Amino acid sequence: MALLPYALARPFLFGLDPERAHDLTLAALAGVQYTPLLQAIARPRVHDPVRLAGLEFPNRIGLAAGLDKNGRCIDGLAAMGFGFIEVGTVTPRPQPGNPKPRVFRLPQARALINRLGFNNEGLAAFVANVRRARFRAGGGVLGLNIGKNASTPIEDAAQDYLAALEGVYPHADYVTVNISSPNTAHLRSLQAEAALDALLAALLERRARLAAVHGSGSGRYPGHGRPAGRGSRRCAQGVGDGGRRARGSRCQECYCARLRERETPSSAHACMPRRGTRSRFPPAQIPPRAGTTREYSPARLPTPGPDAFPAIRTLS
Repeated sequence: MALLPYALARPFLFGLDPERAHDLTLAALAGVQYTPLLQAIARPRVHDPVRLAGLEFPNRIGLAAGLDKNGRCIDGLAAMGFGFIEVGTVTPRPQPGNPKPRVFRLPQARALINRLGFNNEGLAAFVANVRRARFRAGGGVLGLNIGKNASTPIEDAAQDYLAALEGVYPHADYVTVNISSPNTAHLRSLQAEAALDALLAALLERRARLAAVHGSGSGRYPGHGRPAGRGSRRCAQGVGDGGRRARGSRCQECYCARLRERETPSSAHACMPRRGTRSRFPPAQIPPRAGTTREYSPARLPTPGPDAFPAIRTLS
């Protein structure tokens, strides 16, 4: 049983600014993860292994990057039964992220809008947290997600990714190269063909050097690109692992990848929306970014209509 049932905690948490509630929850989890109190929220990990990209995952349920940006709560989150956990995005230098408010609740949709902007404590603090974690030693798969600092010119972005890869390489089961965040200016320009080719070439070369130093033998280190989830007609399939390029060949639900092989097949597969597909969340209901003509506070955020998220309504 949880320390505090969610039904009791929810009114308190929803009375706070959403980002403040998030920070308090992570701080509480970090505070109990190495104490007997963790047993109050612990759940057994389901053993249902699957092999993917050369890695053995204990089960198919994982936690995506973005929740624990600094890797503070890896073992606390692991106690909930996840087979794999990805933390970050981390940048080489600490940065505060975008101006507040930058997280908005959509209660009826059971959702959040996140415009944090890679806020994190930097690579040194991130690696120190990761090294303390026992998750990998216990058989879990740990992914580390890397990005560029907002202050780094886009033409120098590769240097940030290389620095981050150097720092996280010895401590990760796989590395995700985040080139998709809409909250970092010009980041998605790295998905242009020439820019992506240059970035991948630099990362693959550095990965080979790191593999030799750290004794991984063949130099095969799982790495995946995180392309944009919408707004692009291309998708990437294992861009980090094989350095492969997506060409938009149409499948039933999306423009997905038919990729030139440079090395070996990879498992990561992210598909873009089919041409003409519209977001299920009407644009008028999404608060504008800073600098646009309309400004929203969380209290004024519009409530989505009954058809905004039919999948969520069905699952609830």
